Formats: sequence, C-alpha cells, structure tokens
Amino acid sequence: MICAPFVRMSHHFMNVMFGCGFSINEKIESLSWLFKTFFKSMGGKHPIFVMTNQAFSMVVAIKAVFPLALIGDVVGTLLKTQEILELLDQVKVSRRFSIEF
Repeated sequence: MICAPFVRMSHHFMNVMFGCGFSINEKIESLSWLFKTFFKSMGGKHPIFVMTNQAFSMVVAIKAVFPLALIGDVVGTLLKTQEILELLDQVKVSRRFSIEF
C-alpha cells in the first residue's frame, strides 16, 4: 500500500500535514483520483511544488492534475543537500577561505 502524505512548510519552516492518502497501487488513474480529491479538499488551490520519488505514474498524475506545479526529485534533492553540506565542511576547514573573504 502506498502512503502519500500531503505536507507543506509554514512561514516558520515547520512541516504542516494537511492529510494523507493511501493507494493500493501506483496506476495513473488511482493517483490522479487521489490528487483530484486532495485538490478538491484544498478548495481548488494548486500546490506550487511537489516532491516525489519520480515514479513514472506519479509524475504523469501530478502533471495531469497540477499542471502548474514544479516537480522535485526527493532522492536527487537529498543527494544535492548532502553534497552542499560536504562543501560547507570543506569551506570551514579551508584557512584560505577566511583570508580571501
């Protein structure tokens, strides 16, 4: 069973859960129904950004129901975040950095 939490970030950068949907499969039709139901429950307001695991059926359903939403890849974002943290650690260690800046 697939769990799809609907979460947003508040102006205090805290997660706020709006709801959670469950689907027995990853068919485009099932996910589209889930997203349309969420869309209706939110008063017709589209999300601005959607994070997903980039499963083909998920991306197709998101693009069909939320055509204006930007779609992000969770794994890619996590990897980029890790790369950024590693670079920041290197900058902290670099003595030349404090001299140059």
